[in-house]
Amino acid sequence: MVHYLCYISSERRELKEEDLVELLSGCRKYNIENNITGLMLYFEGHFVEFMEGDKEAVHARFKNISSDKRHKSVFKITESSIEKRKFSNWTMSFPSLNKDRLRKIFGYRPFEKEIVLDDFSPDDSHPGLVLVRSFMIQSKRKQLQYS
Repeated sequence: MVHYLCYISSERRELKEEDLVELLSGCRKYNIENNITGLMLYFEGHFVEFMEGDKEAVHARFKNISSDKRHKSVFKITESSIEKRKFSNWTMSFPSLNKDRLRKIFGYRPFEKEIVLDDFSPDDSHPGLVLVRSFMIQSKRKQLQYS
């Protein structure tokens, strides 16, 4: 069994592109070292992350995030165990940044539903996927409002 945890949070201060690149690189390194996989999305100051791995490692990671000065209003959405990992390739996605630079960073995917969710069936009702789909739909609606 693999433990999973999903949370949402907001940025404490506005994060610049360099901050997000640093965050992605640091998370990627930590997660590899601790055998944590998952998916993180960022849009307009908000994060949603689904992480999976050993229960102690996932709890330690969530504790680190909860005390991270870049996050505020950290709220755990769901937590449980599953038979096997759902997100074998940890990724992070965020829009409106220098895509050419970001594409060179291991773990980054463009902020597009078809790309972020391309490994999963549209009928999959896994809790992490349901949350990610909802987050992306809301983000796209906001993007359209600003167009």
